[in-house]
Amino acid sequence: MSITQKLSKRGAILAASLVLGAAFTASSLSAQSVSTTPVGAVTTTVKAKSDERAGIVLQRPSLYTSKVSSVASGTITVSGTISSLGSETKYVKFTSGTQIGEWFTLTASSSTTLTVAENLATLGVVANDTFEVRPFWTLASLYPAGGGLPASTDFYDPSSFVFFNNPTAVGINLSTSGAYFYFVGDVDNPAGWYDNDSLNLSNNTIINPDVSLVLRNGTAVNKSVVTVGEVPAVKNAITVVAKASALQDNVIYNPYPADLSLSTSGLVSSNAVKPSPDIYDPLDQVFVYAKSSTGLNPSTSKAYFYFVGDADFTAGWYDGDLNLVSSDKIPSGAAFIIRKAKGSNSVVSWIPPLPYTL
Repeated sequence: MSITQKLSKRGAILAASLVLGAAFTASSLSAQSVSTTPVGAVTTTVKAKSDERAGIVLQRPSLYTSKVSSVASGTITVSGTISSLGSETKYVKFTSGTQIGEWFTLTASSSTTLTVAENLATLGVVANDTFEVRPFWTLASLYPAGGGLPASTDFYDPSSFVFFNNPTAVGINLSTSGAYFYFVGDVDNPAGWYDNDSLNLSNNTIINPDVSLVLRNGTAVNKSVVTVGEVPAVKNAITVVAKASALQDNVIYNPYPADLSLSTSGLVSSNAVKPSPDIYDPLDQVFVYAKSSTGLNPSTSKAYFYFVGDADFTAGWYDGDLNLVSSDKIPSGAAFIIRKAKGSNSVVSWIPPLPYTL
């Protein structure tokens, strides 16, 4: 995919009936295999008067799965019949082939075709590639009735917020791009999610798979935010951008409900993180946010880079104190920053391997 196509896909949506199953923990997934795709719940702790940076590690149920019969430009033809996909905004995610893990917003469909804006044929999609169609998360579907964040009783003085990170923002130390709060409702405004700037009802605001979130708890009590959905059974792709003229931050997250070790994360093999030839002058760096952090606008807690190795230092992941830390982990759903060194305009996909077996 070209830089223009990648950035267009990321920027197309800046913000993007769950079946309740047994709750599970991230650690349990890495220790066992299951025969069917599990459905469950993930709980995120947001401490009092604090921000928690996190990504969405579960998916809404699939509406349709099939394989490509033929492809022309951005239109996939299937051999069977596509039943009604409903009215919500959806995306096509490839589960095999050259575009495995990549997602594309669905723009049109018929009983035998699915269409996206990008030229899938040019990107290498071919007959027999498999895919699935899923609805995007929205604020209301991801966090019904606030999802555990404190609901606001004063329309003009919210108790908590959800902030979106803008995947198309340029530069470093990036600000969030949107703020939303859940209001309990009154005679003037119904209960629901609202845009803090426009004060418009925003239940259907979409959260795309590249977007990480900031959950802000403005109360004096710790809160547990629960999300319910399907565990990813196929790799997920997240876009990473570099700029020729300046450093570029990519605020992304571990997209799985299990920890990822640096050594097996695929960050280097995908070129999402470029190895550094000088251990004292790293190129690309990774900054990880702590889980269950305390306070507003918390700083990252750990910094890493990958060194190519020399006579004095083994090749591998290092922290800022030059300790070899390749076994360190990025926690399930944890937000982190890839700070790309300047050098060339590029867009790559980080496609981390599944850290569990389904």
